[in-house]
Amino acid sequence: MPFSDPANKSWTAEKIKEIHPRTVLDVGAGAGVYLDIIRKNLDQDVNVVGVEIWEPYIEKFNLKDRYDKIIVKDVRLIDDFDYDLVIFGDVLQHMSEEDAVKLWNKVSKQARAAIIAIPIIQYPQGAHEGNPYEVHVEEDWNPEKVKKAFCSIVESKEFEVTGVYVARFQTSFTHKVFHLQGDLEREEYTQNINNYLGRYSKELNAPTIKISNVEEVKEFIKENPDFLLDLRGYEIDNIQGWKFGEIGVWASNFLAWKKFLTTQSDYLILMEDDILFEEEFVPLLKAYINELPPNWDTFHLKAPPTQFHFYNSSLDVSENLCKVFQGHWMLCYVLSKKGAALAIKTVERGVSLPVDWYFFLQTHVFNSYTIKPQSKTPVSAAPTESTIQRQDRQVIIFDS
Repeated sequence: MPFSDPANKSWTAEKIKEIHPRTVLDVGAGAGVYLDIIRKNLDQDVNVVGVEIWEPYIEKFNLKDRYDKIIVKDVRLIDDFDYDLVIFGDVLQHMSEEDAVKLWNKVSKQARAAIIAIPIIQYPQGAHEGNPYEVHVEEDWNPEKVKKAFCSIVESKEFEVTGVYVARFQTSFTHKVFHLQGDLEREEYTQNINNYLGRYSKELNAPTIKISNVEEVKEFIKENPDFLLDLRGYEIDNIQGWKFGEIGVWASNFLAWKKFLTTQSDYLILMEDDILFEEEFVPLLKAYINELPPNWDTFHLKAPPTQFHFYNSSLDVSENLCKVFQGHWMLCYVLSKKGAALAIKTVERGVSLPVDWYFFLQTHVFNSYTIKPQSKTPVSAAPTESTIQRQDRQVIIFDS
């Protein structure tokens, strides 16, 4: 049918938002249901290519004008699946299990992620409105059979008639160390971590912003009008305002989040320039990401030892991970695409907290996690003074 089970669409939309693709192949476009989900939930510049074998649907549902491109072809004859996300919305039951598995194996070698929606009950179906491709060739898919046949499924949800299955084939990272020129010791730390991560990750082309006076604050806000800084700042020790360094940290993180969303990388690693690391940093990071709940936004790889006493076991989410308990420190953290998009969207309500408090004090907004105090962390901080600590301790107050 050109339309599919409406019961699974809300959950599917959430999964698409979590993957946050820039390029999508929608196999079996039909009436364009998945295209509508993407346009409603993601940026309008996401490139969506539709595959539709039945030409009458293309005219009936105006597919050529709605998709960025329409391919009129049997998907089994397509070889290019180099997309962030491939969607098989009620498609795979229209071919034999053997053909479906062969197709899936091709996709798994090229795509970053894929979603299957498929009937999971006995569901015979014949031709529809003269369309022979609507016939259900394989009528007896069930959850166990789906998970056994198709590799790399990491998440699923079954509904009354259909099941939705999310697969991730590749995990790609991009990274950024926030560093200002002139500190030779921190320059060495920065070079060391960049050399190491270069084996696993692509360095993000985003600047580290230095803010040292009011004019530089005003200039940054002028150039980035979507950065809604509350000039009143925050209150601590009965003093209201900001430090210039805190605003520079905020500006650097904000631009990195925005740049990340233009890349094809799955995760963004952000670090301060006093970071030390162990050789197992990335392997351990990948293992911990597999332990994270599917809805995670940020993952913080280091909590200050002085705040370990805030941890309690009720925060646990897995063997090694828990919800954040720390109140500060952004030595090293990782964002998902969903997390970066949420962080940017939340800035629209105004920035009135330092960036670490922004995550740690808003656990009702962000799904943020960290490593338990007793579990191994692959990073630590060099014994150097914070660059913000070197500033005048007077909190700066701006006139609005």
